[in-house]
Amino acid sequence: MNQRARKGARYLKSLNFTSWMWLALAGVVGLSVHFTMLMDEGRQLPADYDQLDQIIADLEYDIANLSVLAPLPLLESQWRLLAAKAQLAGVKMEVVPDPVSFGFDNTYMGPLKNWAAVLSGDPRVVLALAQELQKEIPIFLYDYSVDSEAMKLNVVVVGI
Repeated sequence: MNQRARKGARYLKSLNFTSWMWLALAGVVGLSVHFTMLMDEGRQLPADYDQLDQIIADLEYDIANLSVLAPLPLLESQWRLLAAKAQLAGVKMEVVPDPVSFGFDNTYMGPLKNWAAVLSGDPRVVLALAQELQKEIPIFLYDYSVDSEAMKLNVVVVGI
């Protein structure tokens, strides 16, 4: 026996356990193992347990794709671009300081800095402008209304 084993044996002898105490201790350990195994057999795993590896891989792929995206541009520069494009297209842009009090039913409520506006004008021109803006700047398109010859489109530009 090596030195460490002798120390362990001496320690166990120093506990002064009777044989009945050792038997009770062994019984408790045995019953604990038995009930643990019994409960493990009855446990049901989630329905998508077999797919977790695939789900994790998909999420890691999404994270990798998001991490290579360009960061959001400055809000001020995007706002100037929106105003310039609206003016060039002949669309009226009305700034909305507080979208909720202005009557926007739906508006951006996220963590990014944002400014809201209403674009109004000929429906075809407003829609073409909105489509072009979505390709160039981070903009959310919300509610719209169309009168006989005019369209109003609520938009929110986001940035940092």
